[in-house]
Amino acid sequence: MYLLYIKPGVDKIFIKLVKTLHFIDFIKKVQPSVTLISFKLLDNVTEDELISVAKNQLKRTNSSLVIANDLKNIDKNNINHKALMITNKDEVDRVETKKEISSYIYNFIK
Repeated sequence: MYLLYIKPGVDKIFIKLVKTLHFIDFIKKVQPSVTLISFKLLDNVTEDELISVAKNQLKRTNSSLVIANDLKNIDKNNINHKALMITNKDEVDRVETKKEISSYIYNFIK
């Protein structure tokens, strides 16, 4: 962490951000036999866009499964948690709750 004192009277501050590498992109390169499950959370997108982004992640990371969801489909009471389960076999399955997500993952890796 960097602490920076900003002098009074300074109206503008510029911060340069540098994109970092995604660690997940290297997992299958180091351990090709691992079953890699990745996650993609977006906000307020169409289902087609969510699927497209998840499939891109699937290819980029060489994941076995991407669990993709949209923030608008996650219930504030944590009861409903809709997600798309997108496999490396180009299958798209829909689940509605966290329990269904965990059951899907369990059955997928067993």
